[in-house]
Amino acid sequence: MRIAMSLMFVAALGCSRSDVSPQPPGSSGRVPSPGSSTTPTPFREGIDLADSQSALDNGQLSDRFDFSRMRELWVRIKVAGLSGITVVRLTLTTPSGSTFYESNVAYSPDPSQNTMMVPNAPHPITVFSAQAMNGGYGLSYVVPVAGSALARYPLPGKWHVVATFDSGKTLSTEIDVTY
Repeated sequence: MRIAMSLMFVAALGCSRSDVSPQPPGSSGRVPSPGSSTTPTPFREGIDLADSQSALDNGQLSDRFDFSRMRELWVRIKVAGLSGITVVRLTLTTPSGSTFYESNVAYSPDPSQNTMMVPNAPHPITVFSAQAMNGGYGLSYVVPVAGSALARYPLPGKWHVVATFDSGKTLSTEIDVTY
């Protein structure tokens, strides 16, 4: 019965038998074509953006967003190295150069560090885990869009997303915002 169902699936979808065979975890199950490479692309620092966590995790990135139709803007800041807790200021700037959104977030490569004290604060702040990536770290952040000023006061055009580290390092990218 199992073989018959598998063959019906293959016939219905036009897949090869190898497409439905069990594969070891982490394997794509496909043989690279001649001249292609299975080597992952080298790590590059920068900022990746998507309209959902699943899109960000699956590499469905974009540089065009309609804030009137989104719930959240998912940001992954990719950095080559982190030494201890690092505070990152994330800023979204309008086409006219005005800061429209700003947030300071602490990240650590050590998942056991989940809070820290800051001067003049009456309580500890949350420290988020930096996710190890091949060659660096991914610092994830979610910008709320639905119901926020980003959706209520539309300003289409080229926006800048800037991540400034407490060390002085800056990474940025440009997005096209529509409404």
